[in-house]
Amino acid sequence: YSSVPTQKMMQSHLHVILRQARIKNKSRDITGLLVFVDDTFLQVLEGEETTIKSVFAKIQSDVRHKDVKVLSAAPIETRAFGSWEMAYATPSAREMANWAGLHNTTTIDKVLEHITRNPNLASGIFSFLLQSVAKTTQESP
Repeated sequence: YSSVPTQKMMQSHLHVILRQARIKNKSRDITGLLVFVDDTFLQVLEGEETTIKSVFAKIQSDVRHKDVKVLSAAPIETRAFGSWEMAYATPSAREMANWAGLHNTTTIDKVLEHITRNPNLASGIFSFLLQSVAKTTQESP
């Protein structure tokens, strides 16, 4: 999903969000990835369907988010981010655009618009993100 924070997001806020998410996700057997680029969150959540639906319902009602949009929702056989309670990446909007096959844009809004029209692109973009975080550790940003 993607969302926009309702307040200016400082690095210290991201540390707190990641710490809390990792603790909660571990207890719920959820894995995934949090991306923050140009004041926009993208997040991948992996786990049992009922658990993910419950967590996502809380996210949708969280006043710290607005414009929450599901980009892709599909059953998976193997977790892509199984080693991380919550991996973290901060690619540039240009990188995201290139991964989406949009070589003439540098805005995350255009990338999200493109993914919304072509949901199959989400898995490819997250594959690039997986490669990106695999080169780093799960440490806080």
